[in-house]
Amino acid sequence: MGRDRISRVLEYATEKGCYIEWADEYAEPGYGPAEKGIAFANWNPELEHRVGDVLEKLGVECEWSDEWATCGNCGKAVRTSPDCYFWKPYYWLCEGELTCGECILKDPEGIGYLEHLENNPYSADTLGVDWSKYGYILLDEKWENGLHPGMNDKPEEVMAKLLKYHDSAIFTLETSQFYVTFRAWVKENSEEE
Repeated sequence: MGRDRISRVLEYATEKGCYIEWADEYAEPGYGPAEKGIAFANWNPELEHRVGDVLEKLGVECEWSDEWATCGNCGKAVRTSPDCYFWKPYYWLCEGELTCGECILKDPEGIGYLEHLENNPYSADTLGVDWSKYGYILLDEKWENGLHPGMNDKPEEVMAKLLKYHDSAIFTLETSQFYVTFRAWVKENSEEE
């Protein structure tokens, strides 16, 4: 019964020119189940605002369309705009296609995520992939870049140094209000001990 009413509200809104996107559930960490689904729109115009009020009364989660998107693979909702200092993207955007962290974690190698990150100083894993499953070793060293004195490590320079001694490297990233910390997972050269 509730889904029928939601469908009718969405149909009405579409007929009146509202652009509302939909997802059945969240892929974003920290968000619970969306029992009745998630609607995304610009809720500022009067009609969209009224439609959003009705949808919320029906139990639908309403999110802003400029802060959320859907995974091109599974259709789940993913936040694309930070909501706090420690937020990290839980998706990968490749050639205009957004893939959520849940889909990537199932097969980072097969989906091309590993290839994208490998030896790339301009990208870092923000999903928490266990790279040891792919033959990588996590180095103890940490590098920082930020607003405090001495926090001026440059990923390009760090990657260049790493690749002198290792076949490949992948950065991971931790965020904070005033700086980022990055670490490296590396694969050893075959002729080195």
